[in-house]
Amino acid sequence: MKTIVYIGGIIVAAIVVSACASRKAQEIVVIDTISADYAAQQVAQRQPSLTATRWNLVELNGKPLSEMTVATQPFIVFDTVNTRVSGSLGCNNFSATYTLNASAQRISFAQITSTQMACIDMTVEAQLSAILPTIDNYSINGDTLSLNRARMAPLARFAAAR
Repeated sequence: MKTIVYIGGIIVAAIVVSACASRKAQEIVVIDTISADYAAQQVAQRQPSLTATRWNLVELNGKPLSEMTVATQPFIVFDTVNTRVSGSLGCNNFSATYTLNASAQRISFAQITSTQMACIDMTVEAQLSAILPTIDNYSINGDTLSLNRARMAPLARFAAAR
């Protein structure tokens, strides 16, 4: 009789353990599926941050950069610690201070300085230098940063560097 009770106890314990293991495996699959779906949504919704991205110029005053001549790729990078922006104008490097109101998407640049090298074609540099002090707002749509004045067409468009 003790042997039957002992064997019966082992069978019951085996059933309980296997049921718990099966339930645990189902929970893991459900959690992994939820995690994968959540991760996919986050990647789809991920948008570059203004201040944590290198932005390469792709369009200036409505004209694609690919149609212009530059010595180096014009770009901007925002430094949140020192509230400075720096980058390349296409030939010379520049830096400036900036004031940002992210909730209103307002931005302004001041104390703009640049190196003074001479390049063969300074058109992009001259135009970008001229528009920086006039910019008063920005927008980010996907991987594109637009720097604007008032509600006019974007003065400059940048693409997030990958």
